[in-house]
Amino acid sequence: LSEAGGNVALLFYAPAQIPGGRVLPLADFTDIYPTICDFTGVPTLEGYRPDGVSLAPYLRDALAAGPRSWILNEYHNVRVVRNERYKLYSDGRFFDVIADPLEESNLARQS
Repeated sequence: LSEAGGNVALLFYAPAQIPGGRVLPLADFTDIYPTICDFTGVPTLEGYRPDGVSLAPYLRDALAAGPRSWILNEYHNVRVVRNERYKLYSDGRFFDVIADPLEESNLARQS
């Protein structure tokens, strides 16, 4: 659940639809299905409401708002909720992952 373990690249290649470059929105594995459906024009299954959200609007226009303001990760019995800057573990550890990507300074311990 560290930045090194959870910061996994998600690549989309559709040069006719996505301008080249790199963007850093928060994404979840559940976002892949609705994103692919959006790009291909294939509707999601009738009656099925996916947990994910399409990243297509953001990928087509990097100035658009990212689809997620936070994400939740879980491994074994540890959970992490984070936004683009902060990460809070279920055991109370709290980090500024922009200033401290190695998670060496637990902000919860500071007074």
